[in-house]
Amino acid sequence: MNIDGVAAVAGVELGPAQRERLLTAAERVAVFARASGISQYASPDNALERAVLPGIFYFALADSPRSGTLVDLGAGSGALGAAIAIIEPNLEVTLADRAERSYTACELLIRRLRLPNLTARRFDAAAPGEDRWDVVVFRALARGEQALELARSVVRSGGYVAAFHKEGDPAYSDVSAMGLRTLDTVPTNVPGLVVTGYSA
Repeated sequence: MNIDGVAAVAGVELGPAQRERLLTAAERVAVFARASGISQYASPDNALERAVLPGIFYFALADSPRSGTLVDLGAGSGALGAAIAIIEPNLEVTLADRAERSYTACELLIRRLRLPNLTARRFDAAAPGEDRWDVVVFRALARGEQALELARSVVRSGGYVAAFHKEGDPAYSDVSAMGLRTLDTVPTNVPGLVVTGYSA
């Protein structure tokens, strides 16, 4: 797979260290996800294509913030948030999931990547308390309306939400009742998977 080609489509230029970390993340995600049962990837290449590289399309969104705090909500293996943290060191990225096995997979990934801007946390968005982030990203968190409501509950006022979702899913188009405004949508490298940016 041509990582640089995919990155170029997303408007991202990769340095050697970033490229190496993306490959390392894919290798770890393939191993940890399979061992934990979070997901099944046939190989590191498969994990790179389907789990890690879609994350860089966050940067293809015109208004996506490049600094501040960001949470990958329902992070699972941590691939999405890890890719964002690898590309942009000015974003403080938290991989958040309520499931113990997902949290453990995220912790193991973080130890391997050794990024100062990447942390993991067990977190239940259904009972968020006072926690708020500047940016919320998610993929396959829940059904559309529910996922957006959970994201809205933990993003700061005036913040940003990036939802990775199935192309054409109507749940992600009419969001004004949730207090969100749609900004733009871009396709990712995975056929049928797009990312939509919202202003909260």
